[in-house]
Amino acid sequence: MNYANENVEAKLYDGRYKIIRELGRGGFGVTYLASDLKSGNSHCVLKKLNPQLADVTTAKKLFYREAKVLERLQNTHQIPQFIGYFEEQGNLYIVEEYVEGIPLDRMTSSRWSREDIIYFLYQILSILGIIHEQNIVHRDIKPSNIIKRRENGQLVLIDFGAVKQLEQDQLTPHQQKQTHPTLIISRGYSPPEQIEGEVGFHCDIYALGITAIQLMTGKHPVDLLRDKNDNIIFS
Repeated sequence: MNYANENVEAKLYDGRYKIIRELGRGGFGVTYLASDLKSGNSHCVLKKLNPQLADVTTAKKLFYREAKVLERLQNTHQIPQFIGYFEEQGNLYIVEEYVEGIPLDRMTSSRWSREDIIYFLYQILSILGIIHEQNIVHRDIKPSNIIKRRENGQLVLIDFGAVKQLEQDQLTPHQQKQTHPTLIISRGYSPPEQIEGEVGFHCDIYALGITAIQLMTGKHPVDLLRDKNDNIIFS
């Protein structure tokens, strides 16, 4: 299907959702800002499976995994509230809360203060604590996936399309490498182990640390100087 020629804004999805505009897209899906006509025209996020550039089977697996994980993680306001999912005309959709605010990738041009970095780490580590307690790895921690709520300044972790549920035999470091891994990486943020197919809680901690360094230095991770042992050189 040619999504570029599809007039999505003229349609009503699941009998209630009207698309306002596109928010973003990737290999596995397209994300829209939508209005829920059955809920006072309140705004929400509509994520549509769009595996144009990926394996369809893998994309569907990640889609259902995201829906299942979001449904489980509803005990914090720092994760988008899950509204539901549905299938329509052979297409799959997830509906979740629209978090109004500013993504942190729009706040990286200037260096953050020490106090702001500490508060940032406190908030995101609190979220990761909840996720990791469920043996879930986010796998895509980076500034664009963290939003500062406009109403109260609280940080919200978004985009659970890359989540990985660890099985019991994957909870020890020597058993995390998968024979046929679904490689989901963000250049500069993903640790070398994740690139090699290993998945564990350390992937999120590494990415969080790199994000904090970016906020401290104002430099994108790919622009950071490193020594021969891949250690970051702070100048």
